[in-house]
Amino acid sequence: MSQRSLSADQQMAEARSLASKGQVEAAKRIYHQILAQQPGNKKARKALKALQSQPGGPLTQDDFQRVTHLMGRGKLEAARAEASQLVRHHPEQPALHNLLGVIHTRMNRLEASVEDYRRALRLQPDFTDAINNLGATYNKLERYEDAARCYQTVLASNPRDPDCWYNLGNSQRGMKAHRDAVKSYQTSLKLRPLSAEAYHNLGNTYVDLGDAENAIACYESALGIREDFHAARRGLASTYFSQGRIGQAGTCYQRILKDLPNDVTSLRGLANVQANSGLHTAAAETFSRVLALSPGDINARHHLDALQRRRSERAPEAYVRSVFNAYAVGFEEHLGTTLGYAAPAKLRALYDELNPEGGKQSIGLDMGCGTGLVGAAFSDVVERFTGIDLAPQMLQEAEKKGVYHQLIEGDLLTTLPTLDAPANLILCADTLVYLGRLDKLFGTVAKAAAPGAQFLFTTEHLMEGDYELLPSARYAHSREYVEDCAKGAGLALKHFEITPLRKERGEWLDGGFYCLVKAS
Repeated sequence: MSQRSLSADQQMAEARSLASKGQVEAAKRIYHQILAQQPGNKKARKALKALQSQPGGPLTQDDFQRVTHLMGRGKLEAARAEASQLVRHHPEQPALHNLLGVIHTRMNRLEASVEDYRRALRLQPDFTDAINNLGATYNKLERYEDAARCYQTVLASNPRDPDCWYNLGNSQRGMKAHRDAVKSYQTSLKLRPLSAEAYHNLGNTYVDLGDAENAIACYESALGIREDFHAARRGLASTYFSQGRIGQAGTCYQRILKDLPNDVTSLRGLANVQANSGLHTAAAETFSRVLALSPGDINARHHLDALQRRRSERAPEAYVRSVFNAYAVGFEEHLGTTLGYAAPAKLRALYDELNPEGGKQSIGLDMGCGTGLVGAAFSDVVERFTGIDLAPQMLQEAEKKGVYHQLIEGDLLTTLPTLDAPANLILCADTLVYLGRLDKLFGTVAKAAAPGAQFLFTTEHLMEGDYELLPSARYAHSREYVEDCAKGAGLALKHFEITPLRKERGEWLDGGFYCLVKAS
């Protein structure tokens, strides 16, 4: 006959007996067993707390196992309470502070975990686990320089730790020290050649550097190690798309969706591929799927409006910002090599034609400056140049050119009225394609312009009507509409011509090149 298990009362009696004989740890184990079966047993919890409050008991492996067992079951608050109790009784034990830090990290109490790891390191400065954990927490807090120092400390004594080199690369990438990050990831890969994660992040860093060829090679290496590494395949797809390799991008997205049919990022990417390939019906269906899964997706909504020819006055700010933040690195090469875009040079040629006497303009304004292509084209004829753009990543690229005296992140309609001095030359290349209605903008431009100022800009040209949201999700404008808006703002049309703007699916798009003038 099998022995009947003891009741909770019988177990409690046994635990009290053991405690009275000084066998405290055995009694604690029984109370933990009771609470594992009956979490609401107040008597057992009270008795256990009384035992735990007794000072001077030795720290045992069972103490650590109880905490890790609670963590493994997802009972983080209970694990935190247990670890905190142990820390109070054994404050000199660095492993306990480190364990409490791990619990706080999992609870997303990052500042608390930093203090825990630092306490552990004050007790044991060479505690490698605590240093690594502190570095990882600093990375989550975006304190990348602090994180890098942690990993460099470990590497000083153990330079052959591939994880530490990988984590250092992550910190350096966060610091935008991209060349250093490349070296760290490469060192990690020399020590551990089959790390898909290291190849993936190395690929991401090459994207940051605008090196599409090496990025593609790294993503392919990651996928050669882990064929189901969907994050790497998304990176590969995005890089293919940015290089105009549309079919290969589509194949990547379809492969991801085979495994993850509701992956919103891949659905959005596939829809962009379809739209770019002229498959407008399929693209509309895919964007509709995105919206069904993510109703607030502004990118999908704007694209669907464009494909279904719904009229809107402008692209959402958040849409424009997200597009160009993602597009900032490699933007110029793609425009010039893939799309044949030369609007800045053409605007400069138009300016020279209209101003044969030469001379410099005292204040220039570049609206939607992007990476600074227009600023570079006009830097020798402007004494003081201000650039405005919605996308901070674009502004970071523009700053590298050193042609702007001021760069402002903001929307044109709200930023122009805040400028200190009126501009003598206002430029706007490939920006009005994200605005439909122009009368408000032109009115604001006129107020920001000095008497006699020239306003040179481009549009995608529309033969009839006023403005239209195209399937490309950009707007086209007719000459008649532009001229009407200009007149309403007190600006006179000095020049207009239609000339190729850039390519779309291998075909040239007609652009409108304008010069408006404010009366002297």
